[in-house]
Amino acid sequence: MTSFLFILLLAACDSNPSLTSLRLSGSTMGTTYNVTAVVESGFSTQIQDDLQLKIDTELSLINQLMSTYIADSDLMLLNAQPPGEWVSISAQLAEILALSIEVGDLTEGAFDITVGPLVEIWGFGAAITQDDLPDADTLSRLKEFTGYQKLKLNELEKKAFKSEDIRLDLSAIAKGYAVDRVAQVLENEGIRSYLVEVGGEIRVHGNSARGEPWRIGIEVPSLMQGETQKAISVTNKGIATSGDYRNFFEVDGVRYSHTLDPRTGWPVKHQLASVTVIAESSAKADSLATGFSVMGVAKAMQLAEKEGIAVFFVQRENNEFVEYYSSAFGKYL
Repeated sequence: MTSFLFILLLAACDSNPSLTSLRLSGSTMGTTYNVTAVVESGFSTQIQDDLQLKIDTELSLINQLMSTYIADSDLMLLNAQPPGEWVSISAQLAEILALSIEVGDLTEGAFDITVGPLVEIWGFGAAITQDDLPDADTLSRLKEFTGYQKLKLNELEKKAFKSEDIRLDLSAIAKGYAVDRVAQVLENEGIRSYLVEVGGEIRVHGNSARGEPWRIGIEVPSLMQGETQKAISVTNKGIATSGDYRNFFEVDGVRYSHTLDPRTGWPVKHQLASVTVIAESSAKADSLATGFSVMGVAKAMQLAEKEGIAVFFVQRENNEFVEYYSSAFGKYL
């Protein structure tokens, strides 16, 4: 997921001179991460180095568990297993698969971690012509190898079962999960106020060094970066945004979004530009933002109101961007 969230930096001084913001950053999962931890002033370089090492170690572990680019990652080893037998998996992989199934059920298949073959056939990131577009027969054949319902999970015994030869891809939830794991690293170190961001997915806890909730900017859906559509104040939550306004292509005047509907195999046709979700974890916000992007405003809003989910939509209407948000989102504005 491309980064559509950013931290709003405030120029005023910290309200408590005994506290300061420790900022750490690095690379992971093909993107970058940034951590802001509120700590006692005068922290030592050794404390900073130790914390950086622990964060990098955790992110390396998550990448080894869930990457599709590492042949012997836990995920790829599961993908390589033949269907029809129970396979032992790690506790972390079991945890993220359980959440993926939960969100898949909640969104009635709009979020689906088996959509990878469909993404590949659409060839996003490459130059597409009319001759390259997949036909209905090809999509129908590939759909036989998709469907998260073909994955069974025994979370207690940490085992997974594929009823058919599906291939799992966690790219729409893994970065959010990585954020949550880094947050746990900070918690284990006794840090209770922090902001963690990995590839645009965010989790915040406590307050900033100013003593106020964290301020997060939701980007305007535009090719130009950095302009704020909406600013929100959040604490103790995960935040994620999904959007298609920088990843699409056109063929013969028809716009094809990179957001695919796993249930049809085709790019979505609605005019939803971006979706921002606030949830109890970054992983859940990440996956819900993807599912809602597939569903479109009307159906996603209906589900959000029913479930009390905080979500903010930006939709193209008559050459303008129009905002919609759920009742639960209003308190963050």
